[in-house]
Amino acid sequence: MSQLYVGVVRWVVQDIGYLNTFWAWANHRGEAIHRMLGAAKRQKIHNPLVNRLDPFDPENLRADVLTDDYGITFYSEKAYSFVPGYSYKFPYGIVPSCIEGDNEPDDIEPGWNVSVNADGLLDLTAVVEAKELLEIYGHLISLLPSIRVFWIRIVEDWEKYGQEQIFANESLNTPQLILDFIKGHSIDILQNGHLVLTCFSDVGATNLNLSDHKYIEALSYDKDVIAKLCLHLNDCGIGKLDDLLTINDRIHHWHYRHPAGKGRTDLINMLQNEGFVERFL
Repeated sequence: MSQLYVGVVRWVVQDIGYLNTFWAWANHRGEAIHRMLGAAKRQKIHNPLVNRLDPFDPENLRADVLTDDYGITFYSEKAYSFVPGYSYKFPYGIVPSCIEGDNEPDDIEPGWNVSVNADGLLDLTAVVEAKELLEIYGHLISLLPSIRVFWIRIVEDWEKYGQEQIFANESLNTPQLILDFIKGHSIDILQNGHLVLTCFSDVGATNLNLSDHKYIEALSYDKDVIAKLCLHLNDCGIGKLDDLLTINDRIHHWHYRHPAGKGRTDLINMLQNEGFVERFL
């Protein structure tokens, strides 16, 4: 069912930043973002970025908005300029909302931190730049002492399914095999904000995740494993931040998938054809 969405498009020209509002009718958020970016590019905007997105009531659409595709997308005539500074670019699959939360998306920056719970489980969280996400995740996979299984968790609210599902593949048990699979299905796997990717190692019962919020998380009872991962992050120029902030820290946001990617049912069929088996919780 088609829904109208509103987004804030950001771009920079010769050290001057611009913001403009775009609207798009779409069947899902990923399609809306794709259409907004297409409309921006038709207006000769180079390297546009949708940095906010929300559903929108069509009754509130102003009469003075412009369209160049017979009412599929709309945009404001006037853009607003600003002096651009550093702005974290969210990886594909996650986008902030315009609704204010307790924290600001603009305060997010790359870094890592480690916490530990009462049972001694170490939790390493790392925020990295979008363009480096898969490369760094791949490097961290290669640092695991062993890999027993790779699995994909499909979150419960994608397409209002109401239940999370886990599909595991024990044949994907080396860094290269796992990366080849992810790269070979990038649109369906990497560019889908409704999935959590996990490499499991028996050493420390370690889970190395690429989360549905598009940051890296490692859970382990082994201090040496976590220390090795932290050291590599430092080597990549990603430092420890005591006040590390992620988009999941009381910031309103949305998950989305690539418009050319598979829906939930077709994705599951693909996983099963690739040797994944559902594991029931």
